[in-house]
Amino acid sequence: MPLWGRKKSEAERGRQHGAEARSIPGWLATDPFSGVAGLLNRWAPAVFWEALDEKVTPLLVEDAVESVTLRGVKLELKAAGQVGWLFLSALRTIYRKTLTQDAEIRKLWDEVAALQERQLLMKETIESAVTLGDQMEARCTALAVRVAKQKSRQKPKIPSAVQVRALVRKENWDPYTWDGTFSDNDDDWNWENEVEVCVAELGPDVEPLTAGIRARLIRNTPLHMKDALLALPGPAQGRPVGDVVLLMAQLEGLDRQKSARAVGQDNKYKGGESTIKVTRRQMWIDLLNAGVKKEEIDGKPTPYLLNKWKALQRRQKEKEAFDDKQPSAPPMEESEKEKTESGKNRKVPVSTLYPDLSSDGWEVPGPLL
Repeated sequence: MPLWGRKKSEAERGRQHGAEARSIPGWLATDPFSGVAGLLNRWAPAVFWEALDEKVTPLLVEDAVESVTLRGVKLELKAAGQVGWLFLSALRTIYRKTLTQDAEIRKLWDEVAALQERQLLMKETIESAVTLGDQMEARCTALAVRVAKQKSRQKPKIPSAVQVRALVRKENWDPYTWDGTFSDNDDDWNWENEVEVCVAELGPDVEPLTAGIRARLIRNTPLHMKDALLALPGPAQGRPVGDVVLLMAQLEGLDRQKSARAVGQDNKYKGGESTIKVTRRQMWIDLLNAGVKKEEIDGKPTPYLLNKWKALQRRQKEKEAFDDKQPSAPPMEESEKEKTESGKNRKVPVSTLYPDLSSDGWEVPGPLL
């Protein structure tokens, strides 16, 4: 068996040093230097230097070493123990400060990571703002080009009689200083304001079409254009207003193509029946031209207008057939023409104008009074 005995395990040494450290004032069994404190406590009682608790400097350590006394063998052990305690206290203070600094460093690293995340977020925000700005600039450029094209395509309109009378009746109108423009009202027309208003009104082209906008359009649109608005499908909601306007223009052009085709192919005979194609607008115009009051057909459904239009067509055809059946008057002689021209307002007997017809017994209706 060796003289130095069995080597103790780390657990046994920890329990032994912990028990020894409990008897030392100011030391805990969980302190990482509790084992060293237990060994030094065997040589000499624990000595504390309060000056080294807060900070450790070479001058403070020098003052503490000078206070150690070395006399005799026992005193040497005591002095060695005191020196050991001195350096152990200094080492513990440095170790504690090191732990505190490590915690502060970890905290600073966390703050740096948070700042880096905020920097990335701000960078993405700036990039998205730049992209959005480029898109808006492209839209404004396209809008400006569109306004310029529309302005260049505008053709001078022939002024109506109402506009001419309104212009001539102006008190301040001077034909020598007149610039040749007509206004819809009595106010002077300002082209710069017109361009600004046009640009402002073209702004909603990029806005989505909502149910409220569609209802307002249907309510305020003329009667002959409501069919085109009602024909818009439900998926059109949510699309830009400009696309919907183009779709309405296509629908109106398609309606005109159908009307032109109906005029070219008026009647198609299939099995002895004829098919007549007519638009609601055409029926409306025909009825108004025939003398029908606007109140009678305004807001009426299409079947009602179709029935009235068919009745009107029948009356017109009957009138044309009746006019074709009426006999034409025989030609007048030159003498009779002179008599007629000389006395247009004078009533002439029928027997004088048409002696041959009267002799044969054929009666001619007299002139209407």
